[in-house]
Amino acid sequence: MSPIDYFLEVLENFFLLKIFFIVYIGILLLNKWLFNKYFNGLLLLTFNSAIVFSVILDLFITKQITSEKLLFFIFSDLFIYLIVLVLYFFFIRYNNKEKIYSTLLYLNNKYFSLFAIWLLISLLINLNNVSWDGSSRIEFQTAQWYSIVRIITQIMTPITGLLVIFNLYERNYLKFSLLFLLVIAMSIATGSKSSFVLFFIEYFLIFRDISVVKFKIRNKTYFTISFILLLFSLFNFILLGVDLNGLFERIVHYAESTIMIFPASNPCKVCQDQSLLSLTHRGFARLFGDKSAVNIDSLFGFALSAEYYGANTFTGPNARIGSYTLCAFPGFKIFVMYFVFVLFVSFNFLLIKITSIKFKFLYITSILLFFHGIQQFILDYNTAMSDFTIILFILLFLFIRLIITKSPYLNNPLLN
Repeated sequence: MSPIDYFLEVLENFFLLKIFFIVYIGILLLNKWLFNKYFNGLLLLTFNSAIVFSVILDLFITKQITSEKLLFFIFSDLFIYLIVLVLYFFFIRYNNKEKIYSTLLYLNNKYFSLFAIWLLISLLINLNNVSWDGSSRIEFQTAQWYSIVRIITQIMTPITGLLVIFNLYERNYLKFSLLFLLVIAMSIATGSKSSFVLFFIEYFLIFRDISVVKFKIRNKTYFTISFILLLFSLFNFILLGVDLNGLFERIVHYAESTIMIFPASNPCKVCQDQSLLSLTHRGFARLFGDKSAVNIDSLFGFALSAEYYGANTFTGPNARIGSYTLCAFPGFKIFVMYFVFVLFVSFNFLLIKITSIKFKFLYITSILLFFHGIQQFILDYNTAMSDFTIILFILLFLFIRLIITKSPYLNNPLLN
């Protein structure tokens, strides 16, 4: 089924909107019970999941999917979602918030200029490489940024977002304003539809969850920041020619892969020509010379676009864990997904434990990779695997560093 056709039907009876309202209220009440807050650092995951859960219920109620597929969704998507909530709860409840605060203070005092310069460089790169002639920014990022640039971006962007809010918390308004405006400019330069608004809200909620004392913003400051964000958002929408229909399409695309995969008679079609290694981790598959992982058109979202819209437009849906698992790991292969999830979380916690000893920069990086990764494992499996790769690279770096520093041969002054 085409997502466009599906939502045209929805607009005729509003049945899905009723389900969404009930599901979203239920998720908010679950958050309130678990975190004593309706909203937390998992905001994007919460809203995205409410849409996907509503869609899957609608598909089942209208008999577009079988009970077997509903059960598969529960174990591949809903179950992982609940585990992520529990992991997030235990992390923000029992992690050393004082150590996180002192580390952020150290980074802000010593490396603030580094983050500001990085934002400026990113802004210039985006202005120079992302065209304004209507071509896809996703195509550019796929071709150019899935390299060392992506690794640097995945590390620097989360810390920068947290430092923006940290300086607001510390009332360092000069530093806050500089980072705040640079992030907005960089986001607009990428051609993004005002994603900086969600960016700031998400990191505000994350910082509030891990802050030592209650985070309060003066009303005057709150309204000033809100007004600036609204002003730049309107400017960006006008610049890109985005209307309300465009925003609606962006929101409903959260459930695009779910609508495509679950009602399909052959949900494994776009994944069947790839090896199990390629479906599990494309980067490792390419490393070992797996030909099925080389063609960019075989990437889950791009393959779905070609299947349903006739061509790879580089705007394919994300690999939401439920739909991706049904496509890539059907039946008992679902345990492959569970195994990868356990490995991802375990190595991430190992990295946090190791870096908490003396590596301040990497310590905050590992924490933010955890926050980002557990969400992306559900929202977009491929992005989560990029985070997993970074985690493994950092662990490998620390292991090599340990060997060098502990080796009596490499430390021998005769060899230096």
